[in-house]
Amino acid sequence: MKKLSLCIVIVLLFTFFSPVKAHSSTHGDFFTELIVEIWSVLWAINNLSVEFGDYPYATDMDYISFNPNATGLYNAKNYRGVFNAGALFMSFPTKTEISYGVQTSFKAYIYKFFGPDAEIYTLSKNFSLNNAVLGSRLGLRFSTFQFKYICMATYWQWIHWALAENQNGFVFGIDYEIYPVKPIIIRGRVGFVFLKDDTFVEFDNTLGFIVNRYEVYVGHRAWLNAQEPHINSKDLSGLTAGMRIYF
Repeated sequence: MKKLSLCIVIVLLFTFFSPVKAHSSTHGDFFTELIVEIWSVLWAINNLSVEFGDYPYATDMDYISFNPNATGLYNAKNYRGVFNAGALFMSFPTKTEISYGVQTSFKAYIYKFFGPDAEIYTLSKNFSLNNAVLGSRLGLRFSTFQFKYICMATYWQWIHWALAENQNGFVFGIDYEIYPVKPIIIRGRVGFVFLKDDTFVEFDNTLGFIVNRYEVYVGHRAWLNAQEPHINSKDLSGLTAGMRIYF
């Protein structure tokens, strides 16, 4: 708490004595900077004071907590993460064949509000590597806010995509987690995939049920062509299913 209090004091001092604000030329600039700085204070209070339990809905423990001693979270941690392994059942709208694949991902906060966000997936017809979609991502995630029932983060990744040809690019978007009532977990992300020749909007939403630290889920995933939305031959969407392990 001493470190958190010191951090809050520093941010507050910057908020009210910012040299940039002192030289603002218009009222619009002043209020814009004030809003940004107030948001920075709220972000710091939320993300630097948060503590984590072992996994969602653990007995007598809140997964996201701000007063561990009061909630029974005596073994609170400064980190949390989840490992995912699942299957993909997807298709292009102009084709009748279903493509099958596997995906695995690793997401974590190594300290309260930031950490790695990585993923590998493959998708092909009859598990053949001919014309297979192969993808790998590596990047970081940063918490926007974290509360007991809902959390949100931004993710930024480098991506390697292999379809007809190899392409590299980057991905960014919003990632959310909702813990409405035991044992239900709702997770998802909405983002943009920028490749050399293509731009996609991605959606990945799942509904899961957790037992201890193991979650079984089903969901829907899609990559939709954003560069030429009237041409859907490059769209790819379908069902996902798998298991997550929380740590």
